[in-house]
Amino acid sequence: MTDETVIETDDLVDKVNPDLIDSELNEADGSEVEHSGLASITLVRNNADTEHRFDVVVPAVIGRFDPDIGPIEIDLGSIGAESAYISRKHAKIIFEGDRYKIVDLESSNGTFLFRDDDYQRVDEAELSSGDLFSLGNAKFRFDVQP
Repeated sequence: MTDETVIETDDLVDKVNPDLIDSELNEADGSEVEHSGLASITLVRNNADTEHRFDVVVPAVIGRFDPDIGPIEIDLGSIGAESAYISRKHAKIIFEGDRYKIVDLESSNGTFLFRDDDYQRVDEAELSSGDLFSLGNAKFRFDVQP
């Protein structure tokens, strides 16, 4: 017969909120802050949404999985022909201050944000809900649920 210790998790939840601790630690040391809002990216073809929608939990590295490189948060290997122009670790979406940002990770084919009626190559840029961006020649819409 073994002794088992039972911990009442309801009591712990009342005392410690791990989300607040992580946020406070990240803000204190200047690192990226996790954000619990619901964000997503949707592949866009011919100016229409496709069925390829990916949830974004920041920080989120976007690319194509390769076992030699390691895991990524958003694997675009399944989107079709456009994935050939997406680097294994192409870009990252972060939440900094009170804004989402997209950061190019020195990709071969670039990260572009649609601004002023054209796509402009960016190293880092703010993202707002509804913004269009591309990784190589794959176009996406970024959305945040209110």
